[in-house]
Amino acid sequence: MQYRNLGCSGLKVSAIGLGTGSPTFVGRSSDAEAISIVRQALEMGFHSIDTAETYAEGRAESLLGEALKGHRD
Repeated sequence: MQYRNLGCSGLKVSAIGLGTGSPTFVGRSSDAEAISIVRQALEMGFHSIDTAETYAEGRAESLLGEALKGHRD
């Protein structure tokens, strides 16, 4: 995975991010598949995950929380 500087913050983020508002994440996949997508992205080195309370009426954030449980502080 390639990483890029995040502005002048000194932080580095993955060059590719995961979007949780897509129909694939919250529409066509089951909850278990969506959680698996997030966990696979983490294993691949993704740092940037895009989510918002409006994605799938809040369901995307709930699934993201479930996927990150035990994997992030």
